Amino acid sequence: MHPRVTSSRFVGRTGELAELERGLREAAVGRPVVMLLGGESGVSKTRLVREFERRLSDGHDGLVLR
Repeated sequence: MHPRVTSSRFVGRTGELAELERGLREAAVGRPVVMLLGGESGVSKTRLVREFERRLSDGHDGLVLR
Protein backbone atom coordinates (compact mmCIF):
# COMPACT_ATOMS: atom_id res chain seq x y z
CA MET A 1 0.00 0.00 0.00
CA HIS A 2 1.22 3.50 -0.85
CA PRO A 3 1.67 6.05 1.94
CA ARG A 4 -0.99 8.77 2.07
CA VAL A 5 0.19 12.09 0.61
CA THR A 6 -0.84 15.07 2.68
CA SER A 7 0.46 17.92 0.51
CA SER A 8 -2.19 20.25 -0.90
CA ARG A 9 0.05 21.10 -3.85
CA PHE A 10 -0.98 19.40 -7.08
CA VAL A 11 1.94 18.22 -9.23
CA GLY A 12 1.88 16.55 -12.61
CA ARG A 13 -1.05 14.80 -14.28
CA THR A 14 -1.30 17.65 -16.79
CA GLY A 15 -2.33 15.26 -19.56
CA GLU A 16 -5.14 13.79 -17.50
CA LEU A 17 -6.37 17.22 -16.40
CA ALA A 18 -6.27 18.42 -20.01
CA GLU A 19 -8.41 15.45 -21.04
CA LEU A 20 -10.98 16.20 -18.32
CA GLU A 21 -11.01 19.87 -19.35
CA ARG A 22 -11.49 18.85 -22.99
CA GLY A 23 -14.51 16.81 -21.95
CA LEU A 24 -15.89 19.82 -20.10
CA ARG A 25 -15.49 22.02 -23.19
CA GLU A 26 -17.27 19.43 -25.32
CA ALA A 27 -20.15 19.25 -22.84
CA ALA A 28 -20.35 23.05 -22.68
CA VAL A 29 -21.23 23.19 -26.39
CA GLY A 30 -23.88 20.50 -26.07
CA ARG A 31 -21.98 17.38 -27.02
CA PRO A 32 -22.72 14.38 -24.80
CA VAL A 33 -19.67 13.39 -22.76
CA VAL A 34 -19.09 10.50 -20.37
CA MET A 35 -15.64 10.09 -18.86
CA LEU A 36 -14.50 7.19 -16.73
CA LEU A 37 -11.46 7.43 -14.50
CA GLY A 38 -9.91 4.14 -13.52
CA GLY A 39 -6.65 2.76 -12.21
CA GLU A 40 -4.95 0.78 -9.50
CA SER A 41 -5.43 1.67 -5.85
CA GLY A 42 -3.11 4.45 -4.73
CA VAL A 43 -2.46 6.12 -8.10
CA SER A 44 -4.19 9.37 -7.03
CA LYS A 45 -7.50 9.08 -8.89
CA THR A 46 -9.32 10.86 -6.08
CA ARG A 47 -6.70 13.61 -5.93
CA LEU A 48 -7.03 14.16 -9.67
CA VAL A 49 -10.82 14.47 -9.43
CA ARG A 50 -10.55 16.84 -6.46
CA GLU A 51 -8.17 19.07 -8.39
CA PHE A 52 -10.54 19.05 -11.36
CA GLU A 53 -13.46 19.94 -9.05
CA ARG A 54 -11.41 22.78 -7.57
CA ARG A 55 -10.79 24.14 -11.04
CA LEU A 56 -14.51 23.82 -11.83
CA SER A 57 -15.33 25.93 -8.81
CA ASP A 58 -13.09 28.65 -10.24
CA GLY A 59 -15.72 29.73 -12.76
CA HIS A 60 -17.19 26.70 -14.50
CA ASP A 61 -20.50 25.02 -13.93
CA GLY A 62 -20.33 21.27 -13.91
CA LEU A 63 -21.34 18.07 -12.23
CA VAL A 64 -18.91 15.43 -11.03
CA LEU A 65 -20.49 12.14 -10.02
CA ARG A 66 -18.60 9.68 -7.83
